[in-house]
Amino acid sequence: MTLPPPYQDHNGERGSFTLLAAGAFVGLLGFLALVIDVGNLLVTRRQLQNVADTVAAAGSRELGRVYTELGDIDPGRHPLTTWEKARINLVVEEFARLNEVAGHAVSVAPGDVAFGRWDSASRTFTATDVGATGLRVAMRYDSSADGAIGTFLGSVTGADKFKVSAAAGTEIGPVGKLPAGKMDLPVAISEAWFAGKESACSGDTEIKLYSTEEEESCSAWHTYRWWPAYTPLLRFLLVEFERERLLSPKVEAGRTAFRFIHGSVESALPDIEALYDARKDEEGEWEVHIPVYASADCESPEGPRTIVGIATAVVTEVRSTGEDKEVRAKIVCDVVDYGHGSAPNFGTYLAIPRLVG
Repeated sequence: MTLPPPYQDHNGERGSFTLLAAGAFVGLLGFLALVIDVGNLLVTRRQLQNVADTVAAAGSRELGRVYTELGDIDPGRHPLTTWEKARINLVVEEFARLNEVAGHAVSVAPGDVAFGRWDSASRTFTATDVGATGLRVAMRYDSSADGAIGTFLGSVTGADKFKVSAAAGTEIGPVGKLPAGKMDLPVAISEAWFAGKESACSGDTEIKLYSTEEEESCSAWHTYRWWPAYTPLLRFLLVEFERERLLSPKVEAGRTAFRFIHGSVESALPDIEALYDARKDEEGEWEVHIPVYASADCESPEGPRTIVGIATAVVTEVRSTGEDKEVRAKIVCDVVDYGHGSAPNFGTYLAIPRLVG
């Protein structure tokens, strides 16, 4: 005779499975909430960083406009006034209000904007109002600024909000690349002329680009990248520039090499004077950009030389007749809104900012 199986109670196992399923479901919800919170944090931080980059670039762009309007001053030595800083802060605040982070408007407090100089090598920032060529903007998304971001895990962990911060640094630096047509006087200055100067436009800024005297002028005439580098070609270029039938080539510091004329260019002085007369203003001044070539001395170079930077000069006089034939100029500091890149500082700055930190 077959006996029936003993009675088994499965209610306890069913209860254990229910508890395990409930625990797993809660854990899954917690994990999903964590993923959402972390994703929200990363997106918010990226948005805030983008806004910081934007407002810092806008601030440095306005800084460049300030220097441009001031004229021939050295940005590396100018003390920013209270009004100039307020003007730049206003632009920063306006650009911040045009952006949103996590669906909310953001703002920048005046204390979160610092003016100063960036060291590109060490990527460090020195706050100063004197010679400020850049700025640093710190932005926060917390209870002290624009509010904090809520979390899904807040009810579990007690941290119902998280704080987000970002910082950006921008600067206007020496221009390193000029487009075609921005360098119509085929003369260059040795970098030795700038050695020991506190600033490119400080101290004695007078320079003779040509002189019949025995003294070295620390400058040399060239034919850009065209060959052969001799006086007849120089005269041809001067005539074409004067008649506006030719553009000077683009130049990039550290990469471009110009061909220099070794010997006298006296026969080209009438052509230089004609170009000067065509370009000078009512005060008899012609502002030109001049390349700076690599050299440890002021001796006249021959053949190709690398261009290491860009300076700005104002030609004040050209004498092609008489005993004292000469081309006189003075080096000035300038801020331009065209060009690219960076180079050693020879007093010509690019008003278009770049991100540095």
